[in-house]
Amino acid sequence: MLTPEEITQAEAQKRYDDVSYIQRVRKDVPEEPKDAPFKVFLIVAMVASIALASVGGVEIFLTLGNMAKGGPFIGIAMAVVGILAFVSCLVTLGRYRRNQNKSRIKMLIEGTAEAIGPAETVVMKPNQKLVGDETATKIKKEQKVRVLNDDSAARGFKRDTRKAERIIAQGASVETVRDAMRANIAAEGLSILESDFARLFAHIAYSRFLILEDVKREHREKLVRAIANTFQGIGTLDNPMGDFIDYPHLAPRNAESNRVMGFNFESCEDIAAYFVHSVSELADYGVDHVFRSKMILGKNHVVVAFYDGSLANLDPALLLSASALPLQIESAEVPADLSTGSFPLPMDDFRYLVTKLKKSYFLSDAKLAGYDNFFHAVGKYGIRLHNDAENALERATAILMWMGTDEDVASGDLVGNMLLPFTIASIEGKTEEEGGVAEIAETCFQSEEEAIAIKKSITRHSKPKKTQEAEA
Repeated sequence: MLTPEEITQAEAQKRYDDVSYIQRVRKDVPEEPKDAPFKVFLIVAMVASIALASVGGVEIFLTLGNMAKGGPFIGIAMAVVGILAFVSCLVTLGRYRRNQNKSRIKMLIEGTAEAIGPAETVVMKPNQKLVGDETATKIKKEQKVRVLNDDSAARGFKRDTRKAERIIAQGASVETVRDAMRANIAAEGLSILESDFARLFAHIAYSRFLILEDVKREHREKLVRAIANTFQGIGTLDNPMGDFIDYPHLAPRNAESNRVMGFNFESCEDIAAYFVHSVSELADYGVDHVFRSKMILGKNHVVVAFYDGSLANLDPALLLSASALPLQIESAEVPADLSTGSFPLPMDDFRYLVTKLKKSYFLSDAKLAGYDNFFHAVGKYGIRLHNDAENALERATAILMWMGTDEDVASGDLVGNMLLPFTIASIEGKTEEEGGVAEIAETCFQSEEEAIAIKKSITRHSKPKKTQEAEA
């Protein structure tokens, strides 16, 4: 603990530093030029130069016309001097205008200093030592010092947001957000394997719309709250009714934090019906979207859909915008010394942070060749992956590889939980190959980890054969 004398000393030091800063700023700014004499001199000089050049021109004309004695050299000299003088005046004018701009900067800084906050007069006691930039000074007698309190809201300038680089919440990085989410999950009394946590974190980087399977009902609200706490937001869990575009929580809150909306669904048909009018808006979280009901799906909204069972009848467009992830979570005791974190980070800013990882963490060329073959094989059925989906896959890949996931395991997660659900829903029953989508995938992705992920995905997302025959 600081003693009263040390506290007083620290406060005095802060006041001294504030005053020293203002004095340095004012000292570095050049004095504003006095305008009146300078303007008079400039006008007289310009008029004189024009007159001298004119007289020289007349002298040359008279000499050449034999109307005056002597050669034209005197006239030429007068004209040249007049022209040079006029050019000098123009240069001086340009410098004068630049000095005016400097004086405006000076006025801005001084105005800012005065507008930082109300000036406060404090009394500095004798024998107090204040450490300045270079030497330590000692107050010989009692002095009064004006202190300016910094208030950024009152400063006399504004940032041009059109030219400014994106400003991210202080202390926020992919690493700090990961650690905060891991701690917040533990703080809710939940336990998750590190491999499953890496997949969850990667899927949040993939999309703001998560479809989580196999999560126990008693854990769902806690998981939603943990994600919301990580992004300094609000988490809710509801049983949906009607249409998502009429959801009452679709209203802009704090633009720098998130609202995580969790929903319990009984069937995949319910998921499709609830989000049928908001698929494209869910996929695009770079801007705020206003629905016809005047509800706003903002950049700071996240959607988590919980469901047990097969997602065989889900809309392909919805699956392309979301990630379907089976997740195993268990109950656990909250660690006693747990330290959690939170960042006012909209999901678009989180996406921006993750994008920086793409330069360093990616699949090998040999592995990417399998994806090329896969897209070529399904391309004849009209499957095309747009740029946003490709970027989302690259973000998820970067997170998985960055968190130490083996390349084959990471690829299995991408194929089984991101690519295949969309592909199966799009072309199930339409393939000419005997094995359908399963055979295409197994031909393109041949590692053991990928094969396991493909089989699990086919089982979860394929329609029963009787259903396919009935639809045919």
